[in-house]
Amino acid sequence: MPLKVVLGVVFLLLIYFVVFYQLDGIGLYRWDESGNALNALEMKDNGKYLRRYFLDKPDNWETKPPLLIWMQVLLLKLIGHNELAIRLPSAFAVLGTVGILFRFFWKEIKNPIGGTVVCLTLLCSAGYVRDHVARTGDHEALLIFFMTALFLAFYKYLKYPVKEYKYGFLFCISLIGAVMTKSIAGFLFLPGLLIYTIVQKQLIDVLKRKSFYLMVTGFLVAVGGYYLLVERSYPGYLELVWGNELFPRYFNTSKTIDEFIVPKSKWKYVKLIFNEHFVPFVFMLPMAVLLVYISKSKDIKRFTTLCLCVSISFMFIISNGVSNSWYNAPVFPILAILIACGSICFLDFLFTIPEFKQNIYKYGIATLFVFTLLAYPYYSIVTEKVYFPPYFDDEMKYGDFMYKVKEQHPDIKDYFVYSENINRHFIFYHNIFNMDYGYKIDGCSDVKFKRCFTNQKQLPVVGRHVLICNHSMQKRIKKYMTMKKVYASHGCELYKVVGHTGVLEN
Repeated sequence: MPLKVVLGVVFLLLIYFVVFYQLDGIGLYRWDESGNALNALEMKDNGKYLRRYFLDKPDNWETKPPLLIWMQVLLLKLIGHNELAIRLPSAFAVLGTVGILFRFFWKEIKNPIGGTVVCLTLLCSAGYVRDHVARTGDHEALLIFFMTALFLAFYKYLKYPVKEYKYGFLFCISLIGAVMTKSIAGFLFLPGLLIYTIVQKQLIDVLKRKSFYLMVTGFLVAVGGYYLLVERSYPGYLELVWGNELFPRYFNTSKTIDEFIVPKSKWKYVKLIFNEHFVPFVFMLPMAVLLVYISKSKDIKRFTTLCLCVSISFMFIISNGVSNSWYNAPVFPILAILIACGSICFLDFLFTIPEFKQNIYKYGIATLFVFTLLAYPYYSIVTEKVYFPPYFDDEMKYGDFMYKVKEQHPDIKDYFVYSENINRHFIFYHNIFNMDYGYKIDGCSDVKFKRCFTNQKQLPVVGRHVLICNHSMQKRIKKYMTMKKVYASHGCELYKVVGHTGVLEN
C-alpha cells in the first residue's frame, strides 16, 4: 500500500478524535470521572502527590495508584480547570492504543490494511467507545493502552530472543504503567500470557533468560517501592488496598466497600459482548479465527493463538469476580485484532484469484471490504455516542447547568445548591466556579437529606438563589421555603427564594 494511503488513514483517525472529544459538551457525567477530577484538583492544590485526597482527607475509597491523577494534575496546571484537562489523558491513551496497533500490523504483520481494520474495528466497538472507557476521564482508557502495549511487547519478547532486553524493557514499563493506573487489573493478561508461553513450549527458555529476572526486579522496585512508600507515609494504606482492590473485593467479601459492589453474574460479560459491546463484529469472530487457521501464514496463526489464550483466560477471570459493565473493556483491542487477522486472510485469498492480482484491483477490493465491514458501525458510533451523547442521572447535570446559568444569567453569582448525595461532581464544579470565576456558591451535598436542614446556615436567605437538578428533592425542599423559578434547562432549575415555610430541627 502506498505511503500516502497509510498517512491518509492515520490523518483520518486523528480527525476522528478531534471531532470525537470536542463535540462532548455536557461536562463530567460519570461518578468515577468526577471523583478523579476532584482528586486531581485537590492534589494540585495541596501538593501531596503520593495519595488521592477527598475533602482535605486521604481518600480511603479510591486507593488505586495515582498515575492517571498525576497526568490530570499536570494538565490542570497547563490548560486550566476544565473537562479537557481531565479527559485528555484518556484521549491520548486511546489514540496511543490505535497507534501501536496500527504500527504493529504495518511493521510486524506487514499489512497496513489489517492495521486499518483493527483500528477502525476498535473505534466502532460500543464497549470501547463508551462512558468509563474512551469517552470519559476514567482509568480504563489508560489501562487498556498499557495492557495492549504489554501484550504486543510480550509477543515480540518470545518471538525475537536476540532482542529480549528491548522487548523485555517495553513489557516491564507497560506492566508498571498498567498496575500504577489500576492496581491488580494490570495483571489480568498475565495468566493468558503464561498459557501461551506453555503452548509455545518456551517457558523453560524464558526462565533461563537474564532479562526475565531484570523485568521482575524492575517491576518489584518500581511498584513495590511505591506501595511501601505510601504505607510508610500513611500507615494502614496496604490494609485498605487489600479490602478495596484485591481478593476480598473479587470474592465479594470486602467489608470496606461491600455496599457498593455489584453482585456477580457469571455470563454477564459474554452477554454484553453479544448483545451490545462488540456487535456486529462478535458474529464474525468464528469465521475470522477459522480463516486464520486454514491460511498458510504461520506468524498470523501464532499471533491469533496468543489472542485466544489471553482473551479467553481474561474473560474467565473477570466472569468469576465482582461485576461492572466496563470490566471487559481491555479485551476489545484483542477481539479487534482477531477480526483484522481474519480480514487479512480473507483478502489474501481473494488476491490469489488471477483477475484480482493487479494493484488497482487490490486497492479497490480492500477499500470496498473495509467500507462494507465498518461503514454502518462507524455511523452508529458517531451518531449515538458522539453527536448525541446521553444525559445521565440527575446528580451528574450540575456542572453543565452551572455553565448555562453563567451564560444566561451572568449577574447571578451567589446561590445555594442542593444535592442528594455526597456528590463529587458538584463539589468539583463548586470549587472551580468559586476559584476561577469569583462566584460565592454554597451547597449541601449529603447522603442523608435531612442534614441539609438541621442547621440554620444551610437554609438560604430570602432573595438568594437555589439551584436543583434532582426532581425528587424539589417537593421536600418546598417544605422549608417558597421559591420562584428563574431559569430551567434539561431537568435542572434555578429558583429565587421568596420566603421560608418550614420549622427547622435543632
